[in-house]
Amino acid sequence: MVKKRFFPLFLLIALFLAASLLFSACGGQETTTDPGSSSTTPASSGKGEMTTPESTPSESSAPATSEKTPVTEDPWVSAIFGGGPFVNGGMAVASKIKDTNFNTMLIWSVHVHENGDLYLNDIPVCKDGELVSKSISRTWDLFHAQCPNITRYEISIGGWGCTDFENIRTLIKRDGTGSDTVLYRNFAALLEATGATAVNFDDESCYDVSYMTQFGQMCVAMGAKVTLCPYTNQSFWVNLYKAIGPEHIDRIYLQCYAGGAGNTPSDWARAFGTDVIPGYWCLHGSEGMTADQVAVTLKRQIGVSEGGFLWLYDDMQGLASPNTVADYADALVEAGKLKKWD
Repeated sequence: MVKKRFFPLFLLIALFLAASLLFSACGGQETTTDPGSSSTTPASSGKGEMTTPESTPSESSAPATSEKTPVTEDPWVSAIFGGGPFVNGGMAVASKIKDTNFNTMLIWSVHVHENGDLYLNDIPVCKDGELVSKSISRTWDLFHAQCPNITRYEISIGGWGCTDFENIRTLIKRDGTGSDTVLYRNFAALLEATGATAVNFDDESCYDVSYMTQFGQMCVAMGAKVTLCPYTNQSFWVNLYKAIGPEHIDRIYLQCYAGGAGNTPSDWARAFGTDVIPGYWCLHGSEGMTADQVAVTLKRQIGVSEGGFLWLYDDMQGLASPNTVADYADALVEAGKLKKWD
């Protein structure tokens, strides 16, 4: 009786051991128990690599750093210039811009006084390297927070009848362009306050390649791009483009209205050796272009353009459909759909 009971038990043990070996050879998952828990967690990744306390599955899937992903700018530029409303318009302006297809905002205009002080239109903003108008910083913080469609901000200097670039030349002659100069410190403060990443040159009177090159190099030293906004004097702008360098000047906004109404984008693109961004003036009084006219005109320039811009937000505020701010942005984007990128 004893032998009959012992033999089946021995056979059962042998069969159990054989089954265990076979299971292990086929990749069975081993488990470990957390000392502070009754649950079990995988001890293997399934690829034969043991999991260590320093590298758990949840930790290994987390981002390696907490750095923000850089904003990617759209290849097709849909830009808008704005004056006073882009300085103190607040939420009323932000709410209109955020619901559009514009991706670039240019604040116009920065004025440089003889002593180096910077004004935005008639508002003093930077003096002795310090921001003197906190409202500017608050306004642009609001734009950044409320307008995710805007991937690029620029500050634009100059305009018709201004002596900003003459004053810049005088300051550079006197002080140079070092980081300790009032010109450098004021522009650095303004770039920080607005979050702008480019400085737009709207020189309409000075046209001094040597000193504007030095000023452009100063902007580059601050980490900013330089953009151009010509309406005439093609040779000056082409020489400036070459002097500062295409690697630093990434956009050329060509005025095709007012004094630049006769400009042909293909002529300028050929002179620069790169595509340009034609700009048009919205309806203002009895002049300007409707949104539909902008779309039709820009479509003709697809082969030599990388976008378009509208002048001027201030004039658009009082317009109604089909010529609202959003309508003009749509006009630029509609033309861009025809662009074939390399």
